[in-house]
Amino acid sequence: MYKIDIVTTATIRPDILNKTYRYFCKNLFKNRNDYRLIINIDPIGDKKKNIEDVLNVAKKYFNEIVFNSPEEPCFTKAVKWLWSSTISDYVFHLEDDWKLNCSVNIDDLIYILDKYEKICSVRLSKGAITAGKRRISPIPCNYIEKEDIGKFQLFPRLSLNPTLFRGSFVREAVKVMTDDLNPESQLVKGHAAKREKKKKKDFNSSAIESFLSKWDHSVYRNESAIIRDIGVQWRNRNRIKRSPDFLYWRIS
Repeated sequence: MYKIDIVTTATIRPDILNKTYRYFCKNLFKNRNDYRLIINIDPIGDKKKNIEDVLNVAKKYFNEIVFNSPEEPCFTKAVKWLWSSTISDYVFHLEDDWKLNCSVNIDDLIYILDKYEKICSVRLSKGAITAGKRRISPIPCNYIEKEDIGKFQLFPRLSLNPTLFRGSFVREAVKVMTDDLNPESQLVKGHAAKREKKKKKDFNSSAIESFLSKWDHSVYRNESAIIRDIGVQWRNRNRIKRSPDFLYWRIS
């Protein structure tokens, strides 16, 4: 097995990124030699900082870094570039603005993927998940063995909150994804088909549905929130607009 790949969709917010990496390296990525960081830095954020400031933060925490700095910000293209750049059996997707509240053993997450071949992702719990105004709840599963009940639950959709993915899943996902939909939304069953019907445009829904039908997602330790979004206040203060189905960062 190669080092675990950590992929980060970042903007120019080095102070927030520093907090994120500090929390996660203290509580999850404890041996920096076990990981390779792949980071995409979109050119939007703190106007007083630059891409080099962001890279300097990354270098504080990781020895091996691969980075991309596109000319225009696009969330979907960032995710696709990151995922296509991975080579590890396991890929941890970590956006640049999260706090990990407690210690987590990476081997506990790997155990789930290794034992259950149909599960492709293990999301760290942030508590309640909603889509629009509707709360999304874990779903029952008849193949989880008795000794693993309570360690994790199945979840009905993919999430780009801090999540350990099966490497083969993300690399296959890139092959069916389109640049024209939010990456988190288009990899939810039925979403691309609904958008095709509404927009009368091809969003590759048939290939996406065929791909998604092979996989299940899970959430780890769902009894409490072990991660927290620390970017909301920054976005509000800097008038950053980010709708649930967004493609591009925008400043109003």
